[in-house]
Amino acid sequence: MKNTLITFMLIAAVQFSVAQNTIAKLKFEEAEEAYTSNNFELTLTKLKEVETLLKGTNPRTLYLQILSQTKIIERNPLGDYDIIESTKKSINKYLMDYENLPENEDKYREIYKISESSKKFLITKQEFESEIKRIETEKEAKREEEIYQNKMHEDLFMSYNQFNYETGLSIEETKKKYPELQLKYLNIKKVGIPDELVSSKKGFGFYVKNDKVIGYYGEIQSANFEQGSFATEKVEFDKILQDAYTILHHFQNEFNFSPSTELLNGKLSYLNKYNFSYSWEKNGKTIRFIFSCYKKDTMWSSFYWHAISITSINENLAK
Repeated sequence: MKNTLITFMLIAAVQFSVAQNTIAKLKFEEAEEAYTSNNFELTLTKLKEVETLLKGTNPRTLYLQILSQTKIIERNPLGDYDIIESTKKSINKYLMDYENLPENEDKYREIYKISESSKKFLITKQEFESEIKRIETEKEAKREEEIYQNKMHEDLFMSYNQFNYETGLSIEETKKKYPELQLKYLNIKKVGIPDELVSSKKGFGFYVKNDKVIGYYGEIQSANFEQGSFATEKVEFDKILQDAYTILHHFQNEFNFSPSTELLNGKLSYLNKYNFSYSWEKNGKTIRFIFSCYKKDTMWSSFYWHAISITSINENLAK
């Protein structure tokens, strides 16, 4: 009876061991599939399960573990020091334990090459912490620089020269306060780009709403060119359009935030009126950059007129 029980227990142990080995084999296959799919974290998880079932490592599991750990470190060298330490131990174990393993020369050579090429990643904990600190210091300096730059650009926006002219005054008060401007003014009922702006004379002017000055406008550039051949018209138009975009980019760089844009009259044509506008809005103030070009017919000839204008509006007064 006693011998029968021992025999039964031995058979059960062998069957359990076979089952364990079969499950371990399946889990190792899952680890290989995860590695092929570049899911290296899952690969390590599956390999850990294999090692638990087998109660230890073997050349196959350790080889795949080193490959996966190395990929994780290469992807993020400063992600987790524990995996760096684990990888160093795994490489040392593999190179020490499996040097004379039959038919393992190719894999042994590969692990050796990994150990050599990965030295820049397999650093000491002190080097790891020092590099983390250096990167954090650089990030903090960059954040401070961004804050400084944003403040500087906001100051440039808020101190833009047309905002230096006071709003909220009456027409007569404005003309008296700024006699050097020889101001022409435009009465507008709502905030926007008034059609009259494109026909104003070169120089400065101001917007009026409810008998109060709510903002100013000024032309940066305006000129005419006579009608000629289509080719000549195209060259002229392209040149002034390029000038407009050069000035626009200057403002974008100074203010350092993207403006909204509005194409005021549809498709570009060399024979029809063409306008566009860009607006920057911040802290209740708006700056608009406006480009206008159109053909004008007179009794004697036709010519093209264009203007590049800047407006500044106090939105609180314009409501």
